[in-house]
Amino acid sequence: MCFFVFMTLSYTQNETNSAIVLELPARNSLMFNKYSLSPTFSYVRENNKHIIINNKRELIQVGTAPETYVASFSGRFSEKIGAGAGVFQRNFGVFSTFGGILNFAYNAQLSAENNLTFGLNLLAYNNSLNIDQVVVNSDDPILNEISSSFLTSVSPGINYGTAFIDVGVTINNLFTYDTSNSQLFEEQSLRGIQGHFMYTGYIDSYGFFDNSKFTALGRAEIREDVNIYSAAAMLTTQKGFWVQGGFNTIYGANAGVGLNITSQIALEYNYERAVGNFSTLGSTHELTLAYIISPRRSFNYKEERITGLLNFEKKRRATTRRGRSPRNNPTGESKTDTALASSEDDTNEQSDDTTAINLSKEDQDQKEADALAKLEADAKAERDRLAEEERQRQAEADAQAERDRLAEEERQRQAEADAQAERDRLAEEERQRLAALQKEIEIKNPTDDLGRTLQTLTTQTTAAQSSQKALIEQLEAAVSDKDTDLQDLKEENDLSDRGIFVQPKPFKSISKENARIESLKSEIDNSLEQQNAQIAKLEDLYAQRVKKDGNNDETNQYYNKAIADLKLKRDETQKLKTELISSLERIKVATEFERNRRIKRAAYDDEEDRYEQDQTALKLLKQNTPRSVRTLTVEDFNFGSQTASASVKVLKNVENTDNGYYLTIAVHSDAKSRDDFVKQVIASGYVQVNYFYDINTSKYYVYFSKVDSFEEATSELSYRDSAPFTSKMSIVKIEN
Repeated sequence: MCFFVFMTLSYTQNETNSAIVLELPARNSLMFNKYSLSPTFSYVRENNKHIIINNKRELIQVGTAPETYVASFSGRFSEKIGAGAGVFQRNFGVFSTFGGILNFAYNAQLSAENNLTFGLNLLAYNNSLNIDQVVVNSDDPILNEISSSFLTSVSPGINYGTAFIDVGVTINNLFTYDTSNSQLFEEQSLRGIQGHFMYTGYIDSYGFFDNSKFTALGRAEIREDVNIYSAAAMLTTQKGFWVQGGFNTIYGANAGVGLNITSQIALEYNYERAVGNFSTLGSTHELTLAYIISPRRSFNYKEERITGLLNFEKKRRATTRRGRSPRNNPTGESKTDTALASSEDDTNEQSDDTTAINLSKEDQDQKEADALAKLEADAKAERDRLAEEERQRQAEADAQAERDRLAEEERQRQAEADAQAERDRLAEEERQRLAALQKEIEIKNPTDDLGRTLQTLTTQTTAAQSSQKALIEQLEAAVSDKDTDLQDLKEENDLSDRGIFVQPKPFKSISKENARIESLKSEIDNSLEQQNAQIAKLEDLYAQRVKKDGNNDETNQYYNKAIADLKLKRDETQKLKTELISSLERIKVATEFERNRRIKRAAYDDEEDRYEQDQTALKLLKQNTPRSVRTLTVEDFNFGSQTASASVKVLKNVENTDNGYYLTIAVHSDAKSRDDFVKQVIASGYVQVNYFYDINTSKYYVYFSKVDSFEEATSELSYRDSAPFTSKMSIVKIEN
């Protein structure tokens, strides 16, 4: 059963619902139901419409093997439209599926031999449990609770065709929707991207294979869990007989034959056999009965006339009379020439009858002369009529052209008028802007001594505010850095309390940061004091000028507003500085709390206490660990976060540890993991193992040996593969 599920469909099931994602097993025929291979194939390379009844039995040597019944109607319906519709019943073990499929294809003609076709398949079906096929030892109430499900799926596709080649892409089961549960299938929905390449040609030969059609199709479908590749070929003769065959990487090899019993009734049989380990499951047989509806005229550039084994069609008789012109006049002759030819033929026919009615030669010549004269008169009249029509057409064309050259002149005149109006408007705006600018310059730059002093002091105060803003931004950045350090430390402590280890950030000296912050605070205070003094001077100068020139003076009004803006920005700076200092105090208290939390996590009074306990633990391990009775392998060791590397890692300020190069073999974050690793090393026979603790990273480094130079350390790396516990050995340099 698992093999069948992989081969033909995907399903999900819970206690109360069963849903099966279906894949119709129509894959071997290149004659009928081709739209199941690609939704564009109801149009592409198709000329007829088919009504078919199909039965397929798969893997017949296995009990309750899949069996499918299909009835459908499909084909090309017009120069641009192909379509199909069908119903099917599929029995698969204990499951039964009934549903239908709708197909639509639309063709866009790009050139004489190139076209682009779009297609869509809509599949809708109902899944249910066939309780009569379920064999159980006792009643299972779950089986009675399994309900049927109704699913729909959509498969769009596109095909680009030339004279002999077709290439395209189809998205099979773009989405599958279970209406019973109102949910989309996300897994096991048989969704895949399929590409195809097809060649169609005709054999120019003699005899039985003359004008036979050859079709070759290659497909590749990429799914999430499997890739499927297939190839097929078919040869169709004008006698209504065809053979086909192919191979599929999942379903194996197939071969088939077909025969037109009549020009409209056909029968096809296909045989499929799995290969490899699945060949013992039996073969697959497919039988198709089809009724072919040929169009009144062929849609193809090369018309295909298929006969049958039993030909009941009567041969057409050539009834075209001499002198009758073709219906569509493909030779390109004019009406006059055609009339001349027709008249000549009629004249010839009449001359053939002269013997029967016993006309004299003179009468026959006169009749022919009269006919030719009448024909020439008719031809001249036709030429005159055509010439008059051409003259009237040319006159109307000239009149329309005159109306157009006039309309264009009016449009250009209006466009020029609009452009001139726009230029005038822009010039006026520019004049007003320059006048306002000149007025503003006069207001900002007074000519009296008191006004010039007021202008100079305002400019200086504004420049000082810009410097003050830069100092505030530096203080904000310093506060943000301290808050970031606090949040990182808090996150480390919170995760550690929950048993989650993260790489700790080392403590850093904050004396320089604090000194810089105090310097910024002092500079900001000095700047504010200077600004207050300058604003006081400005207010005094302003009062003197108001007393002299009055409140209505435009210069006084301008600098009154300027002084108000300076005072507002000063107050904003003072408020922001107060808030930043308050934040610094809060961050300082919280940081101290979190630093204490981090130190307390070590559960030691101080680093000396930790060192003593670590050395005592190492001594006890070396004294009490027996030699292992078996040879230990790499899988017996937990190396922690240690990785093999040829580069040198540098650690600084590691207490109770000498400077040098250490050949580390494991890195652990807790004492238990450290002791378990050391115990395994001692059990392997190596008792010189040692370790040290780095408070900056909160990790134990277990090392194989310690040397004084980089050359010696590099040489020691050659022992990396000498024992299982040295397989990830790397160099750590300590610089205290």
